[in-house]
Amino acid sequence: MKKRISVFLVVTMLVSILCSFGLVSAETTSEPTQAVATEAPATEAPATEVPVEVPSAIVKNPRAEDMDPEIPLTYALEFIAGEATDDQKAAYGNWYADFVLTVNKDVTFNADGTANGYLAGSYDEWCNGAWEKVPNTEVVMEPSSEVKIMELAAQMLGQPGLKITYREVLEVVRSFRCGVYFTEEFLASNSDLVVTLELRIYNPSDAEDYITIGDVHEFKKTKVEDAETGVTVEGSQLAENTVKIDNVVIPTSAPEASAPPTVTTVKIDTTTIVGNQTDVVDTVTIPVAAVEAADTVLDADGALEIVLANGAEEATTVTIDKEALTAIQTAAAAANGGAGATNITLKVEEAETLEPGQQTTVENKENSVVYEITFVADDGVTEVFNETVAAGSIVVTIPYTPVTTGKVVVKHLTDGGALEDVNATYSNGVITLTLEHFSEYIVYEEEEPLISNNGFLATTTTNYTVKFDVDGGSKVSSQNVSKNANVKEPAAPVKE
Repeated sequence: MKKRISVFLVVTMLVSILCSFGLVSAETTSEPTQAVATEAPATEAPATEVPVEVPSAIVKNPRAEDMDPEIPLTYALEFIAGEATDDQKAAYGNWYADFVLTVNKDVTFNADGTANGYLAGSYDEWCNGAWEKVPNTEVVMEPSSEVKIMELAAQMLGQPGLKITYREVLEVVRSFRCGVYFTEEFLASNSDLVVTLELRIYNPSDAEDYITIGDVHEFKKTKVEDAETGVTVEGSQLAENTVKIDNVVIPTSAPEASAPPTVTTVKIDTTTIVGNQTDVVDTVTIPVAAVEAADTVLDADGALEIVLANGAEEATTVTIDKEALTAIQTAAAAANGGAGATNITLKVEEAETLEPGQQTTVENKENSVVYEITFVADDGVTEVFNETVAAGSIVVTIPYTPVTTGKVVVKHLTDGGALEDVNATYSNGVITLTLEHFSEYIVYEEEEPLISNNGFLATTTTNYTVKFDVDGGSKVSSQNVSKNANVKEPAAPVKE
C-alpha cells in the first residue's frame, strides 16, 4: 500500500514536472522497432519466436480549449498511452518508465516567478482538467544533460530509489497534458533554444537497454526571414493547430522618413513555424504591434498577408487591406476595457458547434461544410473584424476538394440558418472569399439540372445580356453571355 501511494504521488508530481517541455507538431502514433526473432539450431525443426509488439503511444499538441489562459505556456504536450494486450504487459510491464528531457541551455525553473520560467501540468481524472504550476523550489538544468523526469520527481519526494513500471504508466498515467513557460527575457536571449522529450522504458536487468515509446519530440523557437519581402517572423507551435507569433520584424524600404511607404506586401507565414509540414494550422496569434508595424510600411494599395499551414501542398491565406488594418487596430485598442489588446487571434476553421437554425440548414445541404472565420482580441470577447467594427475588405482563400462533379456554392450562413449571397468564387481547388466582416460561411455542392431530350441528357443553359455604362462616351455593344462564362473586355468608349 505504501508503494502504491508513493506511485500516486510521483505521478501527481509528474503533472507538474513532466509538464515540462511540450512539443511536437501534428498528432503522431508510432511504434519502436521490435526485437528480432531468434532462430532455433539447424539440427532442430525450424522454430521462430514471435516478438511481442511494444505498446504504442500518441503524442500531440493539446487543444486550445484545454489550455488555461491564466497559466500561459510557451510549449505544450499531451501524452496518451496506447492500449496494451496482456502479452505486452507481461513482456514489458516490469520495465521501468521515465520521461527523458533535454534543454540546450542553462535554465532555472520556479513557480514563484523568480526564475527563467515554470512547468505546468494537468490530469483530467485527478484535477478536473485544471493546470498547476511547479516547482515550489528551484530546479536547475544544465545544457544538453539528460534528466529523467520521474526520477527527479521521486528525489523531490524524498524517495530516490522509487521507479514506476510501464504497467503503471498504462494503467495509472494513461493520459496527461503538460507544458513549459519561458519568460520573454529568456526567450529573447536564447533564440536558438531547443527542447526535447521522449518516453523510454528501461530493462530492469540492464539500465543501458531501453526502448523509446513513440518518437523523440523536439521543440525549438523558429526564426525565419521571408526572402521576397524581407520580413522576419519568430514563433512557435503552441497547441493543436495553433501557432503563436512572438515577434515580426518588418524592414522599412523608404529611403528617408519623409518618403512614402513603398512596401506592397507584408507576409506572416506559419508554414515556416510548424514542426511538421503536414500539419494543419487554423489558429494564429499575432502581436498587435506587428499589425501596427505592417500598417506603417505598407503603401496605399498594400496588404498584410497571413498564411495558415494546411498540409504539405496547401495553405489558407488571409489578405488584409490597409483600411481593414486600420479598423482592426481601432477595435483592438478598445479591448480589455479600453486598456487595449496585446495580441489578436485569427481563426479559419470548420465550425464545431452551430445554432439550431444553422444545423437545420446544414442537414438539408448534402456534402456541406461550414467555415467559421473570426478575429478576436486577447480578452477573448472583443471581435476586431465583425459587422460592427469592420471596414475595408479581407480576402480569404481556402483549399477545397469537391465531393461531387456539381457546382460549388458558397453562402453566408446567418445565426438563424438563412443563406445570404457573399462575394465568393471557386476555381481549381480554391475557394476565394472577399469579405467585409467575418462570420460563418457554408460551402455545398449542387448538381446542374438535366433535361431528357429524346433519350439524351442535356444541361440547361442560362444566358445573360450584359450592357455597359459608357458615361456619355461612344456606344459599346452589349454581350450575350452564358452563366459562369467570362465577359469579353470591350474597346474603351471615346468622349467627344
